[in-house]
Amino acid sequence: MNMRKIFLVASLILFTTGCASTEVVTTASYCEDVSDSVLQKIESGLKNGEVTLHNGQVVKSNDFKSVYFVSANLKNPELDIEDIATFSINQLNNDGMIFSINSIASDFFVWPSGSTTESNIKMSDDGARESQECVNK
Repeated sequence: MNMRKIFLVASLILFTTGCASTEVVTTASYCEDVSDSVLQKIESGLKNGEVTLHNGQVVKSNDFKSVYFVSANLKNPELDIEDIATFSINQLNNDGMIFSINSIASDFFVWPSGSTTESNIKMSDDGARESQECVNK
């Protein structure tokens, strides 16, 4: 076999294996409603009582063994604020440690910033942006 035929066969093999059917996981499959008890625990860290969280969604991160990202609509009618706050929690019960992940969460809640912890949990980690997308769906 000459080199041209070998190249063509190798290219064909690479092309067809690259196009093989694989399971695609959509963002929506990540989404789960967060329990009221988890949202209440997060809200217990409010800096003031003027803010409420709604439509909480949770996504398990693939970057950590036990980190869940929780995002929710944050509303403050008096200040005309409506945005998404994102937190991380290591357990989906009332015993989990909570960290603020985005600036909205840090501005309105007392929870320490995840990026300042040893784990360095941040918005670029798997699951954080997905949890915000879940809130927007």
